[in-house]
Amino acid sequence: MSERRARRLPPIIMLGLIVIATFAITAGPVHNESKAEEIREQRQVHVVQAAETESEPQTERQTETEPQTEPQTETETETETETEYVRYFDPDDEVILRKLAMAEAEGEGTEGKALVMMVVLNRVDSGDFPDTISEVVYDPGQFSVMVDGGRYWSTEPDAECEDALQMVREGWDGSDGALYFASLYADASWQENNLEYLFTVGGHRFYR
Repeated sequence: MSERRARRLPPIIMLGLIVIATFAITAGPVHNESKAEEIREQRQVHVVQAAETESEPQTERQTETEPQTEPQTETETETETETEYVRYFDPDDEVILRKLAMAEAEGEGTEGKALVMMVVLNRVDSGDFPDTISEVVYDPGQFSVMVDGGRYWSTEPDAECEDALQMVREGWDGSDGALYFASLYADASWQENNLEYLFTVGGHRFYR
């Protein structure tokens, strides 16, 4: 009996041990839950920061790529500006155009001479006349200066004829599709009765 009594703990000590064990059991989960909540909050903060960090470079890249369309537009505009219409003639045809312009419009300036040339070119393009410059000009009865002994055979083109030809080469066309012209000092009854009057420049009325 004496040995059993010696092994028993006093009631006060037993009560203390029970309280300590109960506190440890209940406090452990509370502490763990608080720690877990803190970890979750930290993770959420990191996720938000990471999302913001990823979105910023994309915005910068988009901003940097937008101006790429401007150089393309400028290049297209420059290409369109640099593209010019140029008409080329056979050297023999150039001689014919200059001589006809001089013979028909000697005193009518560069524009008057260029209009004579354009009448020839409009006829070539019309389909109602021969298809070449020489055939149009040499077609009998079409230009009075082409008759035997006419001015075409004796005149020499001046600098205005070359200037007029250069205008035509570069695409100038103030003819409004004219296919005929007549001197203001000659009978133009046939033209007036059969053609559409367009305008007058220098000493010529132009028709189509």
